[in-house]
Amino acid sequence: MTVSYYAPETLPRPPEWQDRAACRGVDPRIFYPDAETPEAIQDGRRFCISSRCPVVTECLFAALGREGGALPKYRYGVWGATGPQDRYQLYREGRKGKKDAA
Repeated sequence: MTVSYYAPETLPRPPEWQDRAACRGVDPRIFYPDAETPEAIQDGRRFCISSRCPVVTECLFAALGREGGALPKYRYGVWGATGPQDRYQLYREGRKGKKDAA
């Protein structure tokens, strides 16, 4: 059984997939660097890829859903092995695909 740490009285229960994430228990500064330079973002990406995170897809979709159409300057951190600019580009490509299909 996986032990999960959350504040049951004050916060909603996090999604189940987060319990299986490779980053669980890792220092979050690797994913939220002080300076979001391409090099700093790359460290977080490398971790997700090298650890073969089993929930990288769920993590990416959660970030895309939460961020919506926010510009890159309003996105932060590494989620699903992607940085803010990557996720914005994925969002734009998804929107373009929906328009083309209509």
